[in-house]
Formats: sequence, C-alpha cells, structure tokens
Amino acid sequence: MVTGTATLGLSSKRERLARIHGRYQRAGRPHKSRILCEFCATYGYHRKAALPLLNRPLRTSPPPAGRQQIKCPLGGAAT
Repeated sequence: MVTGTATLGLSSKRERLARIHGRYQRAGRPHKSRILCEFCATYGYHRKAALPLLNRPLRTSPPPAGRQQIKCPLGGAAT
C-alpha cells in the first residue's frame, strides 16, 4: 500500500521524477528494472504508466494553457 502520494504537490512530484529520471537514464538494463520497480512501489504507478515518464525527455516548462484566441481586427468573430 502506498501512503502519502495523494498529498504530494505537482512541483514535488516533478522534483522526485527528475531525480529518478536522471538515475534511470544513466543506468544499465539490469539496474533500470530495479529503479522501475522502486519507482512503482514508492509512487503507486503501474509499470506501463511509469515507463513513458522515465523514458521521455523531462519537460522544463509547464505545458501551454490552451488554445490561443484569434482577434479579428474588424471587431467581429473570426471564422
């Protein structure tokens, strides 16, 4: 049973992921398996959900907020 993961803030999760991500990227194949098991046991992720997190490049900035609105210079709605 995993305790305390629901109360972690997003910034805290990102910090911990960054720390483990670096270890995972530098590790060899046998060590990657152990790191993955440790990550899943500690943070409650399923292995298939954790693999993309550990394999992809880390984001340095938050994702864009949403779609950009296009302003029409004539004052009407853009079509």
